[in-house]
Amino acid sequence: MLAATYTAPNELSLTTVDKRTRNIGEILVKVEAVGINPTDIKHLTSGMLPYSGTKASVFKPIGFGSEGSGVVVSVPEASEVSAAPNQPTFHVGDNVYFLVDRMNQEQEQGAVSEFVSVRPLHAAIVPPSLSMVRAAATPLALLTAYQALRLQGFSSPNCGVGKRILITGASGGVGHFAVQLAKKVYKFDHIVAVCSKENAEFVKKLGADEVVDYKTENFATKYVSNKFDVGFDLVGGDPMCCSPCDCCASRDPLGHTIQKVRKVTKKSGSIIGLMTGASFAGPCGTCCGICCSCLPGLCLYKCSCCGPKYSSYFLPRGHISKANVDLTLLGEWIDEGLIVPEVSYTVGMADIRSGITRMDKPYRAFNNSSTSLHETHEADSTSHWGKVVVVLGGENRTAAEEEEEIIEK
Repeated sequence: MLAATYTAPNELSLTTVDKRTRNIGEILVKVEAVGINPTDIKHLTSGMLPYSGTKASVFKPIGFGSEGSGVVVSVPEASEVSAAPNQPTFHVGDNVYFLVDRMNQEQEQGAVSEFVSVRPLHAAIVPPSLSMVRAAATPLALLTAYQALRLQGFSSPNCGVGKRILITGASGGVGHFAVQLAKKVYKFDHIVAVCSKENAEFVKKLGADEVVDYKTENFATKYVSNKFDVGFDLVGGDPMCCSPCDCCASRDPLGHTIQKVRKVTKKSGSIIGLMTGASFAGPCGTCCGICCSCLPGLCLYKCSCCGPKYSSYFLPRGHISKANVDLTLLGEWIDEGLIVPEVSYTVGMADIRSGITRMDKPYRAFNNSSTSLHETHEADSTSHWGKVVVVLGGENRTAAEEEEEIIEK
């Protein structure tokens, strides 16, 4: 079977590997589509196995992709089910969307593969109203938005009534779901979305009341006298220490957004930071970045008695085990029309590189350091919003072209 793997930083290729077999207690899925996420690109550029730090090599390639959709082709035997009770049940022929557990799964398995073996707890039935392409774009980003907001007590309808929320990175995968949850489900009174001006109309249609162009406006000064009840930072949400050291990870521009969000969030409010790894990077290396920036920053945010309540979100840290239950609930909201996964572009499996080049900054900078990925696939100048999806057996399409084919069918 075909699978997308990398053996070194940026060395992504399609390779023929042995057909995936079902692991004990898991379901085997024939993959139809896979969502591309910034975290996938980040670890591709570093040539590492996500979240474990294991280096890719020709002897131990790493699979690309963390989420997808497909059809169940094999399920656990009765003896496997009895050995692991309280697991969700699937049947051959079920359409599912799923997460690949990058911390515990076999190293070479990624979602961009013709077949994957998935734990039942990490999959759910695709809502009837969703196409398989939109379903593939959903699990990681929607779970991140939903579970991160839940950390601060926002998880039930109308829980945001009377409150104001700021969302950075609002037009991206997680961001566009966060805007919809805040507006259509939680009913926040006022939503301010931070993104590029090219995507302003997109986030307004999702429900944003105001849009701040991060290229020309500074929301930290614009809203200093009109603060928010909730600040949701999806750009550089790691806790950052304001270290005077020039080689500290806190000098990473991505890390500045969490400090700005903190300035415009009420002392009685809440900050949610998406762990992007901004506090781990720096000239001194990962360990130094964690010790001199991330951990001191976390202590500062957590222990401060005069600042907003801070929580950081990291999907593999226990939250992935709730995927089945949470995706099932979120699927109901999708069928009710409260949440719509937006896909800006689809690519065929053979042209996965062009899908990667379409991802927005700061991840598009990856093109400049990768001749092998950039030589034959020029980045499209069209602004990226929502998600980019790899369709196995498909071809490159814009969102409008994909939607037109679905309607015809």
